[in-house]
Amino acid sequence: MLLRGIRVIAIMSLAPLSGACHGGPSQNPLVPSPAPRELAGRWEGEVVDDVHGRGLVTVNVTALPISVSGTWKIDFTDAGLQQAGSMNGSGLGSTVSWLLTPQTPLACDYATLSGTLNVTAVVEGDRLKGSYFRFTCDASERGTVDLRKTG
Repeated sequence: MLLRGIRVIAIMSLAPLSGACHGGPSQNPLVPSPAPRELAGRWEGEVVDDVHGRGLVTVNVTALPISVSGTWKIDFTDAGLQQAGSMNGSGLGSTVSWLLTPQTPLACDYATLSGTLNVTAVVEGDRLKGSYFRFTCDASERGTVDLRKTG
């Protein structure tokens, strides 16, 4: 009689775990599903680069079924530092991860680098705030982004 009770408890205690292995979207409110549609649109704001200073950035985001893509442009005061290119990434809950790849790669003495900016940010309503880094010929660059959804 005691063994039968233990078996029932064991089976019942595993039942909540069985739904987590089905491979579909998470039903757990603590693990949000991707929401690329909320990221779609035009984002504009400021970038503060540890090497080049302040600049204006625009990112146009297109929603795909489970990710985002688009274009971007950064305008610094020095016209020689203007950059533009393609973007792809993802969003999970309020956290986004974007790769901003410039049209023109970085030509170094030893190799050619993509110059991709790796952006990690948090979205709160129509604001996106975070940081980025990228490898350069000599070291790396870091900075912050503060964007507002404008369209």
